[in-house]
Amino acid sequence: MPDNKAKELLIQGGHVVTVDPELGDLPDGDVLVRNGVIAAVGPDLAASTPDAEVIDARGRLVMPGLVDTHRHVWQGAIGGFTRR
Repeated sequence: MPDNKAKELLIQGGHVVTVDPELGDLPDGDVLVRNGVIAAVGPDLAASTPDAEVIDARGRLVMPGLVDTHRHVWQGAIGGFTRR
């Protein structure tokens, strides 16, 4: 039977670099991820379910949307080198 509840991850209290000129950087911000998609970025966010995973990011840098740079950085370099 499928699980119909949304899976949530709440990253709290980190220095959020949004790369969004309208939102700016948030020195004490939160990121809410629902079913693998960023649902909200801002201060004082709350999960909508009590079983959400919560990560304390105080003292850490948080960059929403930055995915697996270890892999993508070198793949980009190799891709540019091999295309002729």
